[in-house]
Amino acid sequence: MALVASALRRVISTMDPADLEGLLDHALERILESLDKEGRMAFTQRVVENSVTRLLVDMDRAERAKLMNDLLPRLLREFPLGDLDIFGALSLGDRE
Repeated sequence: MALVASALRRVISTMDPADLEGLLDHALERILESLDKEGRMAFTQRVVENSVTRLLVDMDRAERAKLMNDLLPRLLREFPLGDLDIFGALSLGDRE
């Protein structure tokens, strides 16, 4: 498997961003179809925790705010706001 992974890394390093995005979509589809609900939840958490810093690199505060404002409507549609612990997530719960 190490040989295959090494070969894939070499091929990936030569691909343009649009092709890489398509490959990422395909890989994500394959990964998600192989996981049960708990596995998808754990995978999603790992991806976000391991990638968010790299995705935001070189973005200033205004760019990060714009990105969050652009993403927020989608996030609000997908997550049950009534069940979220917003204050706990923001560490404000103890300050009230």
